Amino acid sequence: MLEGILTGADKMQAMIEEVLHYSKAVQLKAKSRFVDMSVLLADLKGQLLVTHQHLPITIDIESTPPIYGDVTMIQ
Repeated sequence: MLEGILTGADKMQAMIEEVLHYSKAVQLKAKSRFVDMSVLLADLKGQLLVTHQHLPITIDIESTPPIYGDVTMIQ
């Protein structure tokens, strides 16, 4: 039961951080540039694996091209 509470708290913390991140992004002017998606996806993969470390998750990311956009808005 305690583990379920801790997992729920971790999920809530992640959601709060995302809302705060989004609110900051809305206030900033977009700065478009080429974004290395392999770096961005590796970071997101790491976040997911930490958040859901109690689950047997495997994430395979193959080669991705860079894209043009604002890295804050893409995240």
